[in-house]
Formats: sequence, C-alpha cells, structure tokens
Amino acid sequence: MNKKVLLVYTPGLYRDYTNENQYLEFPVGILSIASLLKEHGFQVEIIDGNIDGGYTEKIRKNLGNALFVGFSVMTTQVKKALEASRMIKKINKNIPVVWGGVHPSLVPAQTCEDPNVDIVVYGMGEATTLHLAQKLRDGKPLSEIQGIYYKEHGKLLKTAVRPITQSEALQAIDFDLVDWARYGTYNLELWQKERVFIRKPTKSKKELSRFFSIQTSRGCPYKCVFCTIPLIYGSEGDYRKMTYLKRSAESVLDEIEDLIKKYSVRQIMFQDECFLNSRKWLEDFLAGIEARKLKFVWNINARSDIFAKGIVSEGLLKRMKKEGCISMFIGAESGSNRLLKKVQKYITVEETIQTARILNRYNIPCIYGLMMAIPGETRADLVSTLDLILKLYKIGGRHVRISGPVIFLLFPRCKLWGECKRHGYEEPLNLQEWADLPMEEIVRPDFRKLPWVSKKNYALMDYLKLMGARHLPTNKFLLAFLELICRFRKKINWFRFPVELLAWNYYEYRRLKLRMG
Repeated sequence: MNKKVLLVYTPGLYRDYTNENQYLEFPVGILSIASLLKEHGFQVEIIDGNIDGGYTEKIRKNLGNALFVGFSVMTTQVKKALEASRMIKKINKNIPVVWGGVHPSLVPAQTCEDPNVDIVVYGMGEATTLHLAQKLRDGKPLSEIQGIYYKEHGKLLKTAVRPITQSEALQAIDFDLVDWARYGTYNLELWQKERVFIRKPTKSKKELSRFFSIQTSRGCPYKCVFCTIPLIYGSEGDYRKMTYLKRSAESVLDEIEDLIKKYSVRQIMFQDECFLNSRKWLEDFLAGIEARKLKFVWNINARSDIFAKGIVSEGLLKRMKKEGCISMFIGAESGSNRLLKKVQKYITVEETIQTARILNRYNIPCIYGLMMAIPGETRADLVSTLDLILKLYKIGGRHVRISGPVIFLLFPRCKLWGECKRHGYEEPLNLQEWADLPMEEIVRPDFRKLPWVSKKNYALMDYLKLMGARHLPTNKFLLAFLELICRFRKKINWFRFPVELLAWNYYEYRRLKLRMG
C-alpha cells in the first residue's frame, strides 16, 4: 500500500466553531502543494483545523500509513502546530514531521532545532515538497533536495536554495482535495454591508454566494521592508534578488472560467500582493473577460501609485468596474512621506489622495491599510497619518474604510530588526518561546509594550486606532461622539489627558473579551 502524505493547517486565532456564518478561506498554500503531489501519483490528505475542530484526532487516525506529516505555519499557528507535532512524536517518533510556510521560512534553523520538527521547507514549497516526498518514498538521501533544513545524526544541515520556476507560479489548484462546499460561502447581504459598503440590501437575507481565492503571481515586484514576501521569495533573504513571476492573463481566465462552470463561483478574491503592475496585462485580462462573457465580481490588492505611474487610466478603471471589480485594498501605510521612504514603499501621500479621489469618482469602494509604531516614528508623523485618515474619509465617505492603523509587526530578518533590538526588543530564542507568546499580542500587539515607541505618543496613537474603527461592530453613537472630540483635538493640536478614551477602551476590552471567550 502506498503511503499517504498528510498536510495540516491548524486553526486560526479567531476560529469560532459555533459560528456557522464565519467566512472561511481556502488553505491555498497547502492546496497548491497537495495538487502537485496528486499530479505525481501521491495520495494526499488535507486536514484543516479551521474546518474540523477535531483535527488532532483526525491526524492521529491517519498516522498509521503516513509518509510524512507536513504543517503550513504562520506565527499565530506555532502553538497549535507544535502541540500537534509533539503528539505525533509521542505516537511514532519515526514519522517525519515537516514544517513550511511563513514562520519556518523566516527562522528555518531555529524551527528545525526543535526536537519535534525533523525537516523545514523554506521559501516556496511546491517543488521542494514534491522532491521531499519522492526521496522519502524511495529511501534516498535528503541532501539531494534543494530548499530544506534537516537533521542527520543530531546535526542540523541545510541544502542549497531552490530556484523558483515559472511552472510553480502556474500550478493549478485542485479544489476537490478539500470539502470545497464548506469554504468561501457567505451571506451576500451581510458581506455587502460589512465588506463592500453597499447599503442597498439584496432580495433575500439568506442568499448565499461563493467566494474563491486565486493567485495570478508569486512574489512581488516591490521590496517594502515591513513585508515578509521579499524574504520568502528572495535568495538567502536578499531583498535585491527577489523572484517575481506573473501568470498570463489567458491562464488566469482559464482558471476562473473553470471555477465558474465547476463550482458556480460568483466572486474571486485575487490574493496577489499587488494585482496591478502591468497595463498590458490588465488590458488583456479585461479583454478576455469581455470576449468570454464571464460573469463574476472581483476584489484586488493594489498600490496607490497605479494612476501616477500610468498602470491604470480612468478609462481602464471604468472598464474594470464594468467587468466586475467591486473593491480594492490599497496599502497607504502612513501619512508621512518620510516614513514611506524609510520603509521603502516608494509611494507618496499625494499619490494616495489622488487615487482616493479617482476611485471615489467612479464609486469604487476601497480599504486603505495604515500602520503606526514604525521604528523612528515621531509625533509629527502620527499627526500626518491622522490627517490622511481624515482626508480619506472626507473624499470617499461611505466608500472608504481604514484597516488599522495596525501596529508595525516586527519579524525576524526584517531590515528594521537591528533598530528595534537597540531599543531593547527581546526576540524569542526557540520555537517554544514563540508558542508561549500570547497570540493576541502577535496579531494586535500593544504599542505600549514596544520599547521603540515613545510614551509621549500613546494618547495620539489611541486616537489613530479610534479613527480606524468606523466599520467595527461597536457602539456607533459612542464612536461618533469620540470622533468629534478627536477632530477638535486635531484642530487645536492637543492630545494630552484623553480621559474620554476611557469609555472607548473599556467598551473595546469588553467586546474583545467576549470574542475571545
């Protein structure tokens, strides 16, 4: 009997198994790997903890015939993935436990040093995992595999970096490898109200729509220092040697057409870090939608310089809307041009405002991602970010949402790592220390605990959080009242003694406590 490859995705931080309406995204990473393994004749079992609350028992039942167990791990998943890995080793220490994904790719040696992890796949995992499965099946040396860390006779070893090829970017996903009907469905009216900002209700409150995520590219053509992508897709963590691969418009349209026919898909979320980076590609994509008469709506991530660089014109934007583009996410990051240059975003505040005005002219909703607590951020920088938020709200009204401002997330090998350590930041030294971190602090760290943030900026940062909270399921009357006070404080440039925020902090504390159970 051929042995089975188990691929595991442990549950996310906010997974609520009692909430039947909670939207669940496909585990695209392990689906892509599983699809390639299946193509080459391997039997694959995907165990998704977001779908199955009894995922550990499912792992246990499938261990008897396992070639290896692979975990795709983000930092918020380290704790549960480590618990499951420890369980596997207690049952059968000879079953190889393999970790891949964002966190192991950032700290591969530290991850592989843990006694419950045998092999780490770093960077893109498709081809590496396939070769690993073939070598384990055939009993061949692991030293012949590019792109891994492994242990041999108690010694930690590393193989050469695997070059990323165009074929990996074109890897087709077989959604039948999971119970696809349990993913990507949502109440259309609620989604319109909460995500796309459309207030006109649908005909039925119970109307469901199917929402699939796909990628048109791998990597990113930009090198923002706060992002993990340049490290994962780079060579040895070198930002200057990052790989970026883009599928043809025809290939993407073929996949979308197949999804519509096979799964009745009505909406596509493009997961690319930057969907719009080629005018020619966009024109081919829109022409293909028109020629094939495809009917679907879509959401994208973009940069705020798409109009300034001529990647998108107003005419193309009009065609995008006609062919189904219903919203964008734009990483504006900061209201300070100085900080934008520091984090190598290479956009300007003026370009963000220009883009906001054009999107509003064509009634295309947009979420603007903003950050704060960036190392070296001054009070003037924070005031500039607050000013940008107010301008975006004024320009776009109900078509604008602010994501955050989120707290700058420090990750290993980040270019700002050294600066943060000089301020006294203490990094976790092993996998268990990562697992012991409170998960809420990883996703939403308290800026008061970050040693590089000045105490003088605490009150102003609280107001920034407040101004990004319009869309939250919170007390709207309290929020509106506090927004008025915030605007007045901005006008007189005085943010000391924010006693009115005590009510807001208490309310949010209660809301989050209920959410976390």
